[in-house]
Amino acid sequence: MQPFGAFVELEKGLDGLLHVSEIGDRRIEHPNEVLKESQEVNVRVTKIDRQARRIGLALLPEGITEEQLKQSVQPRPGMITTAKIVEHESFGVFAQLDNTVGKVGRGLIMPQDSNVPRGGDLKKALPVGMEVKVKVVEIERGRLKLSIRAAIHDEERQAYRAYQQQANSTTVGVSLADKLRKLNLGR
Repeated sequence: MQPFGAFVELEKGLDGLLHVSEIGDRRIEHPNEVLKESQEVNVRVTKIDRQARRIGLALLPEGITEEQLKQSVQPRPGMITTAKIVEHESFGVFAQLDNTVGKVGRGLIMPQDSNVPRGGDLKKALPVGMEVKVKVVEIERGRLKLSIRAAIHDEERQAYRAYQQQANSTTVGVSLADKLRKLNLGR
């Protein structure tokens, strides 16, 4: 174990690096805060660099089955989904996207993207365990930026477009323009 991460033996002669940022749900200074030497862990391969001969790993939460891992969703920008609030920080709220496993599906909702009025208490408005609809706004270096406000805005826009399409396809009665034309022609 090193301050920057833990080397995990995947098979005899093949090691991968479990970076400190991929260990646990909270920020840690050293891997030994969460892991012990010779401890067996479940990991996911996140990166393979053939030229540098390096394998990057991420720690999977305990109790995750192979089937759950196969069924997990890969977040992508523009995706609107449900998420569960998991943690509060001074700079925002962390939420875990439904049908995702580990840090891959965990993202930050900044106060301005939370749809909570300015000066409102995020802890009261978005308590841990609450489910919210979010939009994946951005993915940068594996970090998700989520927005409740953008999800609401997109759903409203979609509902308006559906209304417009319905209104255009089913016109009821006679328009004001048609009535005026009829009045002018009748004289």
